Amino acid sequence: MAASNLADFPYEPIRETTSPAVCEECWRVAMGLQEVDGLRSYAYARKLAEEHVEDVCGI
Repeated sequence: MAASNLADFPYEPIRETTSPAVCEECWRVAMGLQEVDGLRSYAYARKLAEEHVEDVCGI
């Protein structure tokens, strides 16, 4: 499906979730997609994901 006009798909910002379970699942998916491409997540990224899930830091 192609948009003939950008107005067909208005920009709607997504609010950051506060659910730790949702945050954790999003990080797992992101890191899993990297693994599919043969990439590994750095320790920094894993630490950042953990802090985000624990609500120590935001996006």
